[in-house]
Amino acid sequence: MCSLEHLKLSYEGEVSQITDIGGVGISAIRTLRELILNYVNLSDPTMAALAQNCRNLEMLDLGGCERVTGAGIRAF
Repeated sequence: MCSLEHLKLSYEGEVSQITDIGGVGISAIRTLRELILNYVNLSDPTMAALAQNCRNLEMLDLGGCERVTGAGIRAF
């Protein structure tokens, strides 16, 4: 059983190679309470998966995630 509550994936410089495939994988960690994803290559499908699966999420930092739109944020 996974009990991870805090995860930080930040990338300095160019946008990282973490994509929606990895983001949807992260959404399987249902125990997450704090998730920091700065400058990663995620978009709305990841936001939908996080909103659906990570019900304990209290804090989400998406600094520099330019592909996330208002629709992705509204999923929460």
